[in-house]
Amino acid sequence: MAVAGLHRLPVDAHAWTRQWVGVFGWGSIPMPAYAYWLWWGAVIVLVLVAFAVAPWRARLGLAAVLVVGAALAVALDVLVLRQTRFPVYGRYLLPLAVALPLTAGEILTRRAARLRTSTRAALQITVPPLVAAVHLIALWSDARRFATGVGGPVWFLSHAQWAPPAGWSPWLALTAAGTACLLACAALGALTARHTTRPDTHRPGIGSAASVDL
Repeated sequence: MAVAGLHRLPVDAHAWTRQWVGVFGWGSIPMPAYAYWLWWGAVIVLVLVAFAVAPWRARLGLAAVLVVGAALAVALDVLVLRQTRFPVYGRYLLPLAVALPLTAGEILTRRAARLRTSTRAALQITVPPLVAAVHLIALWSDARRFATGVGGPVWFLSHAQWAPPAGWSPWLALTAAGTACLLACAALGALTARHTTRPDTHRPGIGSAASVDL
């Protein structure tokens, strides 16, 4: 049974990469494909920059999070959950998947002083907007499904066959306001980063050959 389960692993893994980002309803309401690419692009950028700026111990920890998380996901899918003939959904493995971007984000927070101001600002003005955009796309995709079905028009407000209390407009306006707040926070952080004075390079450790500047 375990060997047979390996044949399904690539299919399951592809489904997990989408479900970890957002597939709604009964696992039947996906987002457009580009939304998943945007999300994973942001995660890959965070991980790569964190790996470059981290000390060796933190690099090993980040690599361990990736390897152990992947190994546990495969083990649960092939050796445990698949034996019940019940499909393994991405939400079951979400605590494993979320550990990678959280670890990368923690490393970047602790090592922010080692980043060039321009690099730090670039991260702040690209990654948060991507995350905000995916959240906006997610709610819109879910709303369209219940308003007109997955095959309905992208702009569904004038064709909605179902609407929540008070209609779609106030809820979508609230979502847009939340997205705007995220974008404003990202812009404010980028402006703050530009005016932040770089740490004294003569302090012990900062100017050593072991430090990494991006």
